[in-house]
Amino acid sequence: MKNGTVSLKLLASEEFQSFFAEVSTIIIEKLIAEPHPGLVEKYREESALLLHELFTNAIIHSASKQVEFTYGVEDDYLTIEMITEGKGFGIKPVNPDGSPGTTIFSPPYSGMAGQNFILHLDNDFEVLCKVENENELTLFRQWRENPSDGNTMPIPEHFGLFIITSLGFDVNYKKMPDGKNIFSIKRNLSSV
Repeated sequence: MKNGTVSLKLLASEEFQSFFAEVSTIIIEKLIAEPHPGLVEKYREESALLLHELFTNAIIHSASKQVEFTYGVEDDYLTIEMITEGKGFGIKPVNPDGSPGTTIFSPPYSGMAGQNFILHLDNDFEVLCKVENENELTLFRQWRENPSDGNTMPIPEHFGLFIITSLGFDVNYKKMPDGKNIFSIKRNLSSV
């Protein structure tokens, strides 16, 4: 597969939402079109949803003036990195009933390495956040160990993380020493 990396840097403003989505979708299509022409249509739809959620999160949660996205293809993976500045990813676990919690843990996550937090909980799935070290998190989606009894649960505020972890894997957040926040996602190009 042809390797390549492309970056796009914009003001973190809703004025650029449509432009960002359009240009980013074109970038991804160009990166994957030659090695995987059959994936372009599927990736167009899924990428639009994923990119919308990432850009919206950058605008609403990061307090960053700019947001940079880097798209790369290596082997059979597409990697998307979102780079912002600001306070970083706040871990806000949900309550056992799926409603939003009130506690927020911000980086550095001192003394929390190895802990897991549930950030999204619905009838069937949960999105977990594992603290790798004081500056790094891994997020992943899994089936609930004890599925709901069928009662409807509220859609928690981290529903976007369910979307992100459903469309990608190896979802990570890192707070860098220079203050930048890097949120990265991989997508498999060989088994889509």
